[in-house]
Amino acid sequence: MNKTAYFFLLFLIAGIFLPGAAQALPFGIPGVSQKPVADKSPAERQATQGFEALAKGDLKTAEAAFSEALKLDPKQVGSMLGLAEVGLQRKRPKEAEARLKEALTTQPENGEVHAAYGRYHFSQGRYAEAEASYKKAIDLNKQVFLAYMDLGDLYLTVQRRPKEAVEAYGKAVALQPSYPPARFGLGMALAATGNKSAAISELQQAARLGPQACEPLARKLREACVALSPPPGGAPAPSLPPPAPEQGAVAAPPAP
Repeated sequence: MNKTAYFFLLFLIAGIFLPGAAQALPFGIPGVSQKPVADKSPAERQATQGFEALAKGDLKTAEAAFSEALKLDPKQVGSMLGLAEVGLQRKRPKEAEARLKEALTTQPENGEVHAAYGRYHFSQGRYAEAEASYKKAIDLNKQVFLAYMDLGDLYLTVQRRPKEAVEAYGKAVALQPSYPPARFGLGMALAATGNKSAAISELQQAARLGPQACEPLARKLREACVALSPPPGGAPAPSLPPPAPEQGAVAAPPAP
């Protein structure tokens, strides 16, 4: 793939796949059990409220909930990671790193903690450290979905290693086959390797799975398919779902 086409692909994915709040915790809550709310401990319930507020961008409520959770249970790692994310979103990296170190000291063998530390390193431009943290997370827990997503993002958008990105996104898809951004990332990585037919197939899968849940993603998918397969001789471009009508709130990704 030539340089112009490659950077066009990176432009298309830049708004979705750089690690950060939009993608931070779509599957479960680190350090918090997945049992029904009524069966959770008071600290776990507070942490859950914190992540719900974080997903809405309500940093003040999130910080208060995480802080209360840690008062109830000082070893509640999920709330440490939540406060680290709050610090990053407030552009206070020292506060974020302090919370991550606290989480790592509390549970050094927790893959989710290493994945979160990887996202912190990425946000600070420490890409080698980010890669090492993502790989450590996977070594500790092969089910840490976002470690594969973040590793794919790193390989594709920063290090220009699309073959490795295909492998990382492919493992993310294997864990969560119905999550549109995982399919989208795999499609873009395949495109960067020059495998257009497989790329278009993945992009179409992503569009079928969630165009209404994420209209910006659907728009990028349509642009990507046109870019990957310009209509020869006036032939129609690859078929994708039409734009979704305007929605109020963006729906949450499907639960595993």
